Amino acid sequence: MFKYKYQKLLDYQKMLEERTKEELSSYVRMLGIAEKQLDRLAGVKYSYEKRLSEKQKNGENVNVLLLYSEYIHRLENELYLQQQEVEKIKSKITTIKEKLLRLNKKRKILEKLQERAKANFVREQEAEELKKLSEFAVHQFNKKNGNKL
Repeated sequence: MFKYKYQKLLDYQKMLEERTKEELSSYVRMLGIAEKQLDRLAGVKYSYEKRLSEKQKNGENVNVLLLYSEYIHRLENELYLQQQEVEKIKSKITTIKEKLLRLNKKRKILEKLQERAKANFVREQEAEELKKLSEFAVHQFNKKNGNKL
């Protein structure tokens, strides 16, 4: 019966790869949420800039215009922070993808080694079986012919 001596290591690599895939999936979901938030903030900012422009054309009170301007400035800051968050998540995703690639390569190497070890095992088994059959045939031949070894 074939038993791969690095089976536990291969199983561990597969488990690490699976966990890394789950981590990647989690960060991809986080990126989607962060990008939606970024789009929402950009939309709100655009809307308020448009309103500010209309209010300026209509000769609105200076205090109201200042409030709009301050709010837009605050939105710009939030947009900047959200863009930083999106970039941070993208960077983490890149790092995780690189880790996943390394883990995948290690797993494939271990699987190749397993295939080679199994092929060697099968060859050895076949050689052993052939040797036993040859010995049996020689023994039967000698038995028929009355020769004893």
